[in-house]
Amino acid sequence: MACYPAMHCDFPPAAKPASLWWRQAPAQSTSPTWKSDPLIVGKPAIKTLSSLGYAIVRFLESHKPLIRHVQKNAHGSMTGLSPWLSAESAATPVLENAQGLFGTALGWDGHSISVQRLWLSPEELAAAIQFLPKGDDPDHHAIPENVAFLDEPPHANSAIWPALLRLPLLKDYWGQQLRSNLLETLLQVLPFSWLLDPAPVPNGAVIAGLNLPSWESFDQSPAGKHHFAITPAFASAHNFAPISASDISSALAQYPGQAAVLSPAPADARNVIFAIYQQSEKGVALLRTLHLHRSESGDQITAGDVIAK
Repeated sequence: MACYPAMHCDFPPAAKPASLWWRQAPAQSTSPTWKSDPLIVGKPAIKTLSSLGYAIVRFLESHKPLIRHVQKNAHGSMTGLSPWLSAESAATPVLENAQGLFGTALGWDGHSISVQRLWLSPEELAAAIQFLPKGDDPDHHAIPENVAFLDEPPHANSAIWPALLRLPLLKDYWGQQLRSNLLETLLQVLPFSWLLDPAPVPNGAVIAGLNLPSWESFDQSPAGKHHFAITPAFASAHNFAPISASDISSALAQYPGQAAVLSPAPADARNVIFAIYQQSEKGVALLRTLHLHRSESGDQITAGDVIAK
């Protein structure tokens, strides 16, 4: 739904769009230099990383009940969400009892962290782990051997979920599904995205996160200077590029047959943090953090620890 009450929005400054360069890092540098100087982040960032793993699991577990909830109320309060949520999209497996390793990738801009990929595939997780030095520092948790990597759940990285997380219509639902601290953590690290809804924005309201009174005014707003992706709801955002109100209009014209989502490109973070978690019968624990740093020229990659100060 495109209509939101007016609110303060802190849209990120214009920046070169992220290329998720770390996904090609192993091919570029199979033996990165392990830095003795760690990436220093604030204690709040470490606290966020510690709780984020469990928040991600609970968030993904809440998707299937949400789709059932929308289908049950398809002719009532949830009518407007039906074009984005279908029975076919309810394929998220149960993660609560799964045991193994999983990870997430986050950009660090020097002040805050933001998700670049919510759930790493087993191949991406293995690529991140291979950057750890051999004979890991005994002061850190070592990556246990013979522990399975959890598969990437279907639709885990779909563009739609950050949009639904911030939807006022679903505020009560998320409040029931997620503890307040978990919800706060997710809102801190997940980027805005927007359901491209042709419904007119009421007078005095704006599209939250963009401060637009209508989609037609996109070109005249600061948002028009940034890179975005327009994708089907359950695709992951990629191929970020400058877009115009005309591009948005074309996507809106396909509604409701193909309801789309607008996602902003993450800033080009030269520091990417990998948080590696282990889920066991005891719960979800942050096992290890590391970061990759890309040189300004882009031809050198170093790896290192992440510590709080």
